[in-house]
Amino acid sequence: MYTYNSLFAYQYCSYVINIVFSRQRRRSGMKSKLPQDPIALFSSYMGMVDVPRLEKDAGDDPSLAGKTLGLVNGSAWIQLWSYYFGRKHLPGVKLVNIGNEAIQLNFMKAHREGKPCPPESNVRLFADYARQLVDLAQVDAVMVT
Repeated sequence: MYTYNSLFAYQYCSYVINIVFSRQRRRSGMKSKLPQDPIALFSSYMGMVDVPRLEKDAGDDPSLAGKTLGLVNGSAWIQLWSYYFGRKHLPGVKLVNIGNEAIQLNFMKAHREGKPCPPESNVRLFADYARQLVDLAQVDAVMVT
């Protein structure tokens, strides 16, 4: 059950986010990047990604059935690609993704500044993410995308 404070915080955050994004969209033409049919977009996305489940996935290849692959992504947008190609080439393997855009931005900044790439902080995060996948999702293997 939601408390009054959590509902107020949610409504306030939604209000602020809408103001900020509406201003940004007007300035940057962001609205043109939004899909014309968001229901079709999310329906297609959820059809491929599905929702997390505790049960193992079943597939046509018995050698892959019941396996879980942890995917450490260098950015959030890579997740869609990893689901697509993972489902295509590893049917029956449960895919568990982790990663965020801050990693990619940090890499891009280091590259622009002529610093070592990947940055040491990114490597440490990837190692932490891999441990989290093993500890929390009991993956059989980890792949950095």
